[in-house]
Amino acid sequence: MIQLAQLKQQLGQNDDARKQVQQAADLLATIQRPDRQIQLLRLNADRLMLQFDQKQLPSRECYDRCQKLMTASRDLQKAGDEPALKKFLARLSLLMADVVETSPKDTFENRLPLVGEHLENAISYFEQPARKDLHLVWQQAKVRSRLAGILETQDLQDKADYVLTQAIEQQRALVHEIPESPVLVLSLLTFLEQRMTLEIARPDLEAALETAQLHQNFSERLFLSNPNEFRNQYLRSHERMADVQRLRFRHEAAADHLREAIALARNDHSRQQQSILAGLLKSYAELLFEGDRQHSTAPEQLKSLQQAITILNESLQIYEKLDTATESDHDSPYWKTVALKHQLEGELDKLKLRSLERERTTAPPKLDAPKPGTQ
Repeated sequence: MIQLAQLKQQLGQNDDARKQVQQAADLLATIQRPDRQIQLLRLNADRLMLQFDQKQLPSRECYDRCQKLMTASRDLQKAGDEPALKKFLARLSLLMADVVETSPKDTFENRLPLVGEHLENAISYFEQPARKDLHLVWQQAKVRSRLAGILETQDLQDKADYVLTQAIEQQRALVHEIPESPVLVLSLLTFLEQRMTLEIARPDLEAALETAQLHQNFSERLFLSNPNEFRNQYLRSHERMADVQRLRFRHEAAADHLREAIALARNDHSRQQQSILAGLLKSYAELLFEGDRQHSTAPEQLKSLQQAITILNESLQIYEKLDTATESDHDSPYWKTVALKHQLEGELDKLKLRSLERERTTAPPKLDAPKPGTQ
């Protein structure tokens, strides 16, 4: 009954899950001399009820109740370390991390290190039961990814990278074990994007390029299995490849990937996809403007700027069709696109003026016409 309640909770069916946990707790309370297993079931029921009540309780009170459950489990820990107990301790540690992380400011001292400590405990507790449960391996990998994010926030880049690498290795092993599961591949893509962000921040652009290529390989696999369902993931992989190549000043390679992403976005006329397309067009125009500076001749620069402005006009038309132009604030994608268009139009005017000045200075002087009667 408790396991079913946990499943319903994961599916978001909290009301049904709460009822089942309460029924289980009432049944367990009737047992006069509970053995070790019954005691553990009671602790699990209490943990789940606390999880349901988390948002209604003050953070400090919720955390104190978690600590009481941890203390109550110590007698069970002395009697032996069975997988069921380890799973309980891991999930309780995750609940404590959630309570601290979502608490109001100044509720806990050293909030982020405390969250990290509970996440590390959860990873450690998951170790034994995960050896025989692939679902727990996945949970452990997700906790590692979350811990990496906390460590990055504390500027502990090397430790974050190490923890995230462990998560990626675990997830790749799971994908190899169950290749037909798109859910596992989607988690892997999330971890890879997280690592790309770390590598770009370091910066280690060659490592970021390698990670982006790996991301594209797995997203392409998803896309080929179901183009309609996984179009966004494949589009996103091209977008991230473009980001990395742009930072490496490989503008042609970046442009190739953005064109691929734009083509994918054009094949879907949903509102969400059209909004993505408008953003991609703006990115492509920015890239043309950046690459334009590498051109050696004025005609090439002129052509690039004109093309970029045409692309921005298309982006603005999409936003206007979606009615986001009138609804958005001045820091929205629409107004940023308008600002970029004005900037490029200004650059185009400057370029035309320079070209005219150059023509005047390089043109040969006009000769006076010969006077009548002179040879």
